[in-house]
Order: sequence, then structure tokens, then C-alpha cells
Amino acid sequence: MGSEYLFFNTIEYKETKKSLLNSELSVLNSVEALHNYKQLRLEELNLKIKMKTLITQAIESIDLLEKAMPQTRFNPEKIHSPRPKDTEDTTPIETEQEMKRSFDMKSQLDDIKRKLAMLQ
Repeated sequence: MGSEYLFFNTIEYKETKKSLLNSELSVLNSVEALHNYKQLRLEELNLKIKMKTLITQAIESIDLLEKAMPQTRFNPEKIHSPRPKDTEDTTPIETEQEMKRSFDMKSQLDDIKRKLAMLQ
């Protein structure tokens, strides 16, 4: 196979050289970004491993504390027993209060819209 030559004039040569250098710069920036990404992923993995060991140690410490604490006869179900069905009287009051709030909000919105209209 024979050699082939291309002739570029000065303007084409400079533009092609700029384009080639910009391409090289872009590739080098991509390689650098990939290298930084790999380093950050490695650091993230190390931190996750460290965090897992710390969480495991914390859980073990909590288990030891629970074993060391005295046992009581505390029954939370007795303390938090459900209340009698007196909610029927409070439900209409809550909805009336909600209606008052929504009415107040509507009136405030109307006032603001009126003030904006006056300014324009």
C-alpha cells in the first residue's frame, strides 16, 4: 500500500489542529473524571464498611445494656388502654373548626387578591 498525502492550507491546518487538541483535552478530562470516580467509589466502600462495623458495635452495646438492666413487670398495654367511644361528640367540633379555618383562609385569599387588584 502506498502513502497518501493531504494538503491543508494554513487556516484549515490551524482549525484541524485546534479540533484535535480539543479532542485530546476532552479525552484527558474524561479519563481524569473516571479516575476520580473510581477513587470516590473506593472511599465510599471503605466508609460503608466502617459504618457497618460501627452500627454492629452499637447494636451489640445496646444488647449488653438491655441484658444488664433489671427486669420489670411493666405492661405498656395496661397504661395505653383504648379510651371509651366518646369520639362522636368531638368529631363534629373538629370539622366545625376545620370549616372555620378554611373559611378564614378563603377570606384571607380573597383579601390578598383584592389588594393585588388594587395595586395593578
